[in-house]
Amino acid sequence: MARSLVLLLLLAALALPAGAHAQSSPFSPLPQAQQATPAPTPAPTAAADQQDVSRGLLFGIAGAVLVVFVGIGIYITRDARRNLTEHDRRALDHVRTEQERQRGEVARKQARAKGKRQRQARKAQRRR
Repeated sequence: MARSLVLLLLLAALALPAGAHAQSSPFSPLPQAQQATPAPTPAPTAAADQQDVSRGLLFGIAGAVLVVFVGIGIYITRDARRNLTEHDRRALDHVRTEQERQRGEVARKQARAKGKRQRQARKAQRRR
């Protein structure tokens, strides 16, 4: 049994390269390609006509999608406005109290003074 299996494998291995000897020269012209027979075209059926979607239906679907997106946007906006803090509401309304304005002016003056001191310190370092 084992000998017949080995003999069968040996014969199969020897048979494989035999096909490659058919090409004697790699530079010989290529054989002509076989012409494929064209497949017959099927006759149109009634099922093909039923697959067409009308333009009105497509516009209706697009309109429904637009309405859904606008509705989602309105819902998100309303929910976001309900959950605002008082600070966020003032920021949205751009209303600043007098105290906030004064704090802003003081902070700007301090920042300018700090920048001026830093520039003077850099100039003093260059002179040395």
